[in-house]
Order: sequence, then C-alpha cells, then structure tokens
Amino acid sequence: KLAFCDELRAARGARGGYATAMRQVAKRHEAIATASPFSIAMVGLGDDFIYCCGTLCYILDDVLRILDLHKSEQDEVVVSIPGLLREILLESEQVNSGRFRVLYSNENIVSCLYISNTPDCVAYLIAFEKLQSRILLAHELPSTEKIFVRHDSAYLYYGTYSEEDFHGHKKWVLRGYCFDSEEWFQQRMFLGDLNGSELGSTICFEIYDGHFYALSNQTNYEVEEVDWTSFYHCVRFPVGSPSKDLLEQTAMDEHMWRRQHREGPIDDRWANLALKLDEASGELKIVESRREFLFGAGRSQRTYYTTKLVFPTRKENEAYDTQHAYTGTNSN
Repeated sequence: KLAFCDELRAARGARGGYATAMRQVAKRHEAIATASPFSIAMVGLGDDFIYCCGTLCYILDDVLRILDLHKSEQDEVVVSIPGLLREILLESEQVNSGRFRVLYSNENIVSCLYISNTPDCVAYLIAFEKLQSRILLAHELPSTEKIFVRHDSAYLYYGTYSEEDFHGHKKWVLRGYCFDSEEWFQQRMFLGDLNGSELGSTICFEIYDGHFYALSNQTNYEVEEVDWTSFYHCVRFPVGSPSKDLLEQTAMDEHMWRRQHREGPIDDRWANLALKLDEASGELKIVESRREFLFGAGRSQRTYYTTKLVFPTRKENEAYDTQHAYTGTNSN
C-alpha cells in the first residue's frame, strides 16, 4: 500500500525490520491525522535552524551542526563556520563580521548563504559535502532577494525574486550548476508567467526524478485572487538541460483546478503550498493547506487538499504561445 515510503525503503535496505517499519508508519500517519505527535524530544539548542529532507541543520555560536533525524543518527556532523569561510574568502575579509545561514540540505550536501558586513556587502552561495566538509561550490551572488536553493547529488539550482518583466513586475529567475563538470549552465530560466512571491505560501520549488518543478497557486500578479475560478500553475524542465525547448507546463483545465471563490474567503496567513511524494503511487502531488471561511461561515476551518500533477503531451506543449517565454538571457 505504501511502496514508496521511507520506512519501507529502509527496511528493504536492512533486509528486515518490517514490523518496526509498519509501526513507525502507523504512528506517523496517526500523528499527522490528529495533529498530535507520538514522540517529543529535545535534539539541540541553536540560534537558527532549518529542517528539510529528514535532516536538521542548526547553528550555535560559530558552529553548524547537522543531524539526520529520519535515520535516527546519534552523532552530529560538526562544521566550524569560520573554518569553512576561510577556505573561500580573501585573507583581507573578516570571517566573523557577516551573516551566515543554511538554505537547504539534501543527499549529503548542504547549501549556505554568507553575506559580509563590508561596505560592498558581498554575498556568497556555498555548497559543501557534509561528511568530508569538502567545498563543492563558492559563488558570488548578484542578488539575494528571497533566495532559495534546491539540489540533489548531481545538480544545484538557486533562484531569486530579482528580475522584472515588461510591466515592471518582479519575477523569479533560476540558475543551475553541475557538480560533476563544476560549471554553471549558460542559460538562465526566467519564470515570467509564474506569479507568487511568498515561498511555501503562493509558490514552491522542488527537484524530483531528474526534473526541476516550479508551482504557483496564483493566477494574477496580486496575492488576492479576483478570478471566479483559480487554477494551479506548474512548469518543469530536466535539471541537466535547462531550456525553453524542453520546458513543460500544466494547462488551465479541470486537472489543475484549485477552487471557486464563491466557496468563501481565505485567511492567507495560514496558507501552505508544497510538492510531496505520494507514498502509495510514487507520484509527485500538490499539497495545499488553506484556512477557509467556507460559504461565508463565521468560523474558519483548516483543510489540506491534494491534487495530482498532470502535464499535457509534448505535442500540446509545442502549441504554447511563444510570447510567454520563460528563458532569460545569459548571465556571467
């Protein structure tokens, strides 16, 4: 029934322990359904933290600690932040006078952002292999506006909300990097037709099964929708070949239907948008949490909705109007 859940994969890898895995799955599903955790533990104290892909990264003083919680590891990977920065900064730069935070962690690679406190305020994107603390990438950024990072073991993409379209509206722009060749892709991806500026609320990004996905729940540029019916908008392209020719997008039809606004107003402060793997089918699905006043009710209720991603065939994608170009210009 749950052929793609992490617990089953771990049990198969260990060649046993299926009863334990079954209990873990049952407890996890019950905890999510009832919003009541079956276990609570203090795992660390820190000044800042991020949890993604089963890994907790937290900062205390000048040390970054990395703990794989999904595998229930007992030992943390400890990385000295000043030591990490000394490997990429010039001798004249002060490693303790800037801001450092973790952006993403996946497949034993951690991506971080460092912004110096110098007058020119230089920003660096840093990616390193966590087990050996080997730096894979150190790149000076032209912009850090709402920056995010997604990567697997082979490719890294970062995006910023820093480009403008013909109407002067801010849009997302992406750049990709190949770890094997140690080179940036020449072509950027300009998401000119995707609206939404709030990560995890109106737009989200993921890498899955060799493709980069960008999903939005906004039809218009404004956060407050005024259309009678709203749809999900999603585009994807191969992570190894970012180009307009290979870009696919969903259609505005019943497959990507989101809601009708006559259902009632939404409290956007509680909105959550994500792409999650279906543990039964192995497909990527849209998961959105909305706090709604359904049909004008006086009290709101919070509901999670799941929607299957449906991309048209290649032939239907080729009929897309060329004036809606996603590909941007080259970047140095």
